[in-house]
Amino acid sequence: MVKCPFYIKALFFFLVLFAGTENVHSEERVVSFLDRNGNKRCSFIVELATTPEEHARGLMFRRSLCDSCGMLFIFEGEELRSFWMKNTYIPLDMIFIDAHLKVVHIEKNAKPLDERPIPSVKPSKYVLEIKGGKTKKCGITVGGAVKFSNIPGF
Repeated sequence: MVKCPFYIKALFFFLVLFAGTENVHSEERVVSFLDRNGNKRCSFIVELATTPEEHARGLMFRRSLCDSCGMLFIFEGEELRSFWMKNTYIPLDMIFIDAHLKVVHIEKNAKPLDERPIPSVKPSKYVLEIKGGKTKKCGITVGGAVKFSNIPGF
């Protein structure tokens, strides 16, 4: 019989004790889209863009974005917004969200490196950028409800 050092036993105990448990204190910032019954349809772990500098940079110069990742732009007030794809190499879906957390406009598969403005059709307070094609795969539509988790102010 092989003797096992104490630290190996302690590590094993720790892994068994905590294996499979959820991290209830997760700091992940999440944006979820809900179906008509209030059930989560799709969720994205997001980075926040809250300052003018972060708004200007966005996802520029990135070469990839995971399927469940995105960037949430948070603005002070609700107004018409305009984005572009300058120096952005990934096709993106842009989801414009109002202050009541309703989707007011979706721009699907914005073309990489395109400098033409992409305006919202209604005022928005938030804009979520996710990988191009995800709004279709997730069934995200204008008028849909949004839920924020671990987002400042929510």
